[in-house]
Amino acid sequence: MTKVSIGLSVALSALAMSAAAQTCDPTQRAMNANNLQIIAELSAPKGEMASYHAVAKGENIDFTTDTRATFTPCNVLESASTTYSRDDGISKMTMDYHLKRDAEGWITTEAMTITAKDKTLTDMKGETRYRPDSTGRITESIATFTLNGQLAQTRTQYEYDESNRIVRTVARSSLPFFEETTELSYDTRGLLIRTSSGKTNSTVSWGKDGRWLRSETETSHPYSVLYTVDECTKWDKQGSCLKVKREEKEKYAKQTTRYTFVMNKEIRYY
Repeated sequence: MTKVSIGLSVALSALAMSAAAQTCDPTQRAMNANNLQIIAELSAPKGEMASYHAVAKGENIDFTTDTRATFTPCNVLESASTTYSRDDGISKMTMDYHLKRDAEGWITTEAMTITAKDKTLTDMKGETRYRPDSTGRITESIATFTLNGQLAQTRTQYEYDESNRIVRTVARSSLPFFEETTELSYDTRGLLIRTSSGKTNSTVSWGKDGRWLRSETETSHPYSVLYTVDECTKWDKQGSCLKVKREEKEKYAKQTTRYTFVMNKEIRYY
């Protein structure tokens, strides 16, 4: 299934004196941060989020996305939803995504359609179950979906190092396209600085004060290579990124497209 990114590698910080911050166990907080990274590709927050709202729009392309998420104390993702629409004049993509936490962990439902000249190119529907172990750390996810009428399943395992950081994900699928192994690297502060796989390679830059600054990603598709640069252009006084500018360049055999996007966020804390 397509992973929906709730945040664009955003480093968040919050109220140091909140009641939740005083009672949250550091080990459990680290596990919750890992879970958030797995489910939503959101960087580990420094404080206790209560809700998150992000709206992105294209500057030179018909594009909108709206993401909302809620959390219980210690940054446990409780629910989330995303609506997505993109029309570049050649093809149109729409997506609807929902997540909820239950007794077994987390489950998402997703529907995505890509059309061109009123012809459906891609129609995907399904769900992903994220399963934690006895400590609460996600060790496996199972995506069951239909792609253009074909039933498929992708099972992903998550591996950790001695510092309880995700260092590798291994996805095995009934469809070869979705099989992938990803390696993750961190700096001496424990901040994620690189992810790499056969399809996608990303680097992340952080300031000396721990603020997220910039991410660069290269993704290989069957008929193109996509380059994206996400850069924070506004922070609040705690160091949370409130505005991100994305530059996207996609190279095809006979042409190159370039688009820019802006995302604005609102974060509330306990």
